[in-house]
Amino acid sequence: MTGGLAPPTVRTPQAPPLPDTGSRGANPPFLKSPEIVEVGGACQLIVCSDGATEAEAPDGIPFGNDGLLRTLRDAPAGERLARLKQDLALHCGGRSALDDISVLIVDCAGAALEPTR
Repeated sequence: MTGGLAPPTVRTPQAPPLPDTGSRGANPPFLKSPEIVEVGGACQLIVCSDGATEAEAPDGIPFGNDGLLRTLRDAPAGERLARLKQDLALHCGGRSALDDISVLIVDCAGAALEPTR
């Protein structure tokens, strides 16, 4: 079950931009079967909770998938977590986010990513 997490995002230097699919909300559908993603080289697997995309600016505008993807795309791989924290803090205008924010960034060496059963 994803429990408020957007689908995992695999980013490689050659990856095309991802579409903005909008927030999945607090109760996304249960993922009944794992997905296996083959990658041809080094990349990062990035998973974050909906607290990141739903974090609101003082005027109520959410950070959104566009803000998340822009931050991840524009930051060098080794700086993505720090840049995401910085951009979210700037977006929220110094206020705390209304929901918890969880982020997982895994550096992958290019092997197939397979779920553990």
